[in-house]
Amino acid sequence: MAKGNTKDFCVNFGQKSEKFSEKELICRLYDVEGFKLGSFTMRTGEESPLYVDMRVLWSYPELVVAVSELIWQKCLEVAKYNEDGETSDLHNYFVCGLPYQGIPLASFLCTNYQMKMILKRQEVKKYGTCHLLEGCFKKGDKVILVDDVLMTGGTLIDDIPIIEKEGLDVAFGVVFIDREQGGKRRIEHLIGKKVYSIFGMSKVLSVLLSSGKIDQQTFEKTKRYLEENRFDTSDYGVTNDPCSSSLFTCI
Repeated sequence: MAKGNTKDFCVNFGQKSEKFSEKELICRLYDVEGFKLGSFTMRTGEESPLYVDMRVLWSYPELVVAVSELIWQKCLEVAKYNEDGETSDLHNYFVCGLPYQGIPLASFLCTNYQMKMILKRQEVKKYGTCHLLEGCFKKGDKVILVDDVLMTGGTLIDDIPIIEKEGLDVAFGVVFIDREQGGKRRIEHLIGKKVYSIFGMSKVLSVLLSSGKIDQQTFEKTKRYLEENRFDTSDYGVTNDPCSSSLFTCI
C-alpha cells in the first residue's frame, strides 16, 4: 500500500496481489451478501430493511486481508493522533476482538502485523482457569478493541468496563461498519470512549446506488430507516438530542 493512500490498497494473498478501491470492496461485499437488503428482525426487536453480515467474510480470504488492512491503517492513524502527532508504536498496544466476529478479525490482525492479542470470553467458564480475559498482560496496558459492526453500541458499553476492571486501559475501538444509528455517540456519552469506523452506511449506500447495485427507492427507504431509528436518544441513556436527524449530516 502506497504511503498516505487511503483510497486504494493492495491485498497480498499467497502468490497473487489484488488491488481494491473502496468502491470495489463495498461492491464485492454486497455481491457475497455481506450487505443484505430485505426485512430482518434485529437483536433489539425492530424490523430492519438492512442486515450487515460480515460472517460471510471468512469464506473469502482476499476480503479478510482487505478488511484487516483497512482496520490496521485506521489503528495507525488513530494511535498517532492520540500521541499528539508523534509516532506511536502500535506494538505497545494489545488488540482484543469482541465476541464473536471481532475475535477472528483480531486474530488475523495480530498474526499478520505481529500484534499482542487478548482473548475475551463471552462468559466465564466454570472450569480451568475461569478467566474472562486470556493473555499475558499487566495493569495499565493499553488495548484496542475490534469488532465488525456497530449498531446500538451496547456491546462496547457492556464490555469496556469489564475489560478495564481487569486493569487494562481501553485506548479506543475500531469497527469495520458503522450503521450510523448513533452508536458511536452513545458510547462516548455513556462511558467516554471513542470508536472509529472504516465505512459508515451512508458511504456504503451511496456506493451501491452509484454502482447500480440498488435503486433509488431502496436507497431512500434504507436511509430513512437509519435516520428514524437511532440509539443516541434519551431512551438509550443519551440525555441531549443528536446534532441532526439526518444520517448524511450528523456523522
